[in-house]
Amino acid sequence: MNIVVAGGTGFIGQKIVSSLIDNGHKVFVLTRDLQKHKNTFSKKVDIIDWTFVNPSLLNETNILIKLNGEKVDQLWTKSVKNKILNSRIDSSKMLFDFCLKNEIIPQKLINASAVEFTLKNPELIIIRLMKILNLETPF
Repeated sequence: MNIVVAGGTGFIGQKIVSSLIDNGHKVFVLTRDLQKHKNTFSKKVDIIDWTFVNPSLLNETNILIKLNGEKVDQLWTKSVKNKILNSRIDSSKMLFDFCLKNEIIPQKLINASAVEFTLKNPELIIIRLMKILNLETPF
C-alpha cells in the first residue's frame, strides 16, 4: 500500500513509519522541514514537504495518517490551549489542500493527535494503528 503520514517525524510517527516500512509499504512522510529530517529515516521512506505537488506519484495513496499538531506535553496556559486547538484546525485544512493538489483520495484516513498525552505506554497506540491497517505489530 501507499501511505502518506503527516507528523511522521514525531515520537509516535517515527515508530509507525518504521513498522509500515518493515511490512513492505511505500511510505511518504509529510514534514515542514525537509533539511532537518532528510536523515531521520532509511532511504525507503520518501520525505516530502507541504509544497510538494506530484499527483502522478501520490494519487495512488491508499491510506492517509494524520499525527501532526502542537505538542500537548506543556503547561496548558490559555495561549497554549489556543495553539493546540488552532494547530489541529490549521493542519487539517493544510492536509485537505495538500490532498486536493495531489489528487489524493485515500481509502482510509486515520487521525490521531495528542497520543503522547493520553497514553503512558506509547506502544499501545502503535499496536492499535497497526491493527486498524491490518498489519503485523512490531511487538
